[in-house]
Amino acid sequence: MLPPEPGVGGLFYGWVIVWTVFLILLTTAGLGFYNASVILKAAVGELEVSQGAASVGPTLFFSISGVTGFLLAKKFNVLDVRWFYLIGGVVGAVALFSLRWVDNLATYYAFFAVYGIAFAFAGLVPGTTLVARWFDRKRPSALSIASTGLSMGGIVLTPFAADSIDTTGLAASGNWMSIAWFVGVVPLAMLLLRNFPAD
Repeated sequence: MLPPEPGVGGLFYGWVIVWTVFLILLTTAGLGFYNASVILKAAVGELEVSQGAASVGPTLFFSISGVTGFLLAKKFNVLDVRWFYLIGGVVGAVALFSLRWVDNLATYYAFFAVYGIAFAFAGLVPGTTLVARWFDRKRPSALSIASTGLSMGGIVLTPFAADSIDTTGLAASGNWMSIAWFVGVVPLAMLLLRNFPAD
């Protein structure tokens, strides 16, 4: 049973963790998880490659993200989770900014590989791990709220990103997406997240 003391104005601080993870997942899913197919579609046109060749990019993204998340899992109990979000926030922002230099399949694949690593550091695995630490009796409710950020990202951010990419292209859209990724991950994580209730 978690102690009731950690809080702000009588509010159990675990709920601050939940909504912070919700917002971070909204950002990383909206610009990463769901946006991968949008970037794929744009790459087919801009790079003049086949759908099959372009689909390797999102496959790399999800595969590398999954493997990286698995490898990082043991480290979540050793290191402050905020460092993972800092790394994921910076690496993801750099990856999105680098879309300006994606002009062939090699750089396209490299982009998705690096972006997959960023998503592993700042995506679902660290978020759900953190929420689970803070809750006992209400853990299912807390996890469901936090995880809903994943779906909300697809509803709120992905359509906007798709319209921007269709209108201005990958390079120009990468500029604002880079800033949005960083702002939606790093400040929130560093200011509001805490590893354990005792923190």
